Amino acid sequence: MLSVSEAQTLILAEARSFGTEKIALEKSFGRVLAENVMADRDYPPFNRSAMDGYAIVAEKFTAQKEYPVLGTIYAGDALASPRRKSEAVAVNGEGSVKIMTGAAVPAPYNAVIRREDARETDSERVAFAAADVKSWHNISRQGEDLGRGDKLPVAGHFIDPMAVTLLASLGVHRPLVHKLPRVTIITTGNEIVPVHKKPKPTQIRNANALALRCLLARFGILRVSEKHVADDRVKLRSA
Repeated sequence: MLSVSEAQTLILAEARSFGTEKIALEKSFGRVLAENVMADRDYPPFNRSAMDGYAIVAEKFTAQKEYPVLGTIYAGDALASPRRKSEAVAVNGEGSVKIMTGAAVPAPYNAVIRREDARETDSERVAFAAADVKSWHNISRQGEDLGRGDKLPVAGHFIDPMAVTLLASLGVHRPLVHKLPRVTIITTGNEIVPVHKKPKPTQIRNANALALRCLLARFGILRVSEKHVADDRVKLRSA
């Protein structure tokens, strides 16, 4: 009788690749990546607001001072400032821009004060309760997660929901994955009968074949055929 570790060693010695293929990302769950991936741009690709609030220039910040609100920037906007007073005010950092979570923070702004710490005196002016604001406060800086061209060593990783999220974020819509094997299950024994048949007193139903199919399905292996062979050396060898 082989021990479990001996059996594992024998099985792993026969392990090999079945090749690779590119498949649609939405069909890749449960597969294994066959190559590393590369960042196609900086992540985040821009200085991104982490809060709903107001963008300011940190070096120009003064607590309780009223700032003109020069416009509103929504997520996806390049820069929307429908109420901009003047370019000079923005460049000099004397104004503020209302900004939403996920929106791009334009220059010269380099800090975001959250909405909860702001007091709008009217629709066009705002003051802040914060006493001290440093550069890049509440901002995810461009490239702080990944820089363009950075390689991610993901080859050999199982594709789970987190991996799918990463690949989708990087624009990898057809990942290279290892091919799945075609499998034949061979069951043996004169006492075995198909599940749908009524067994004789000395027979049992072929439950193991179905159990193995289920185990293979858990790994996405669905190309499975099945054979049953009686206890006959010639037939076993032929099968």
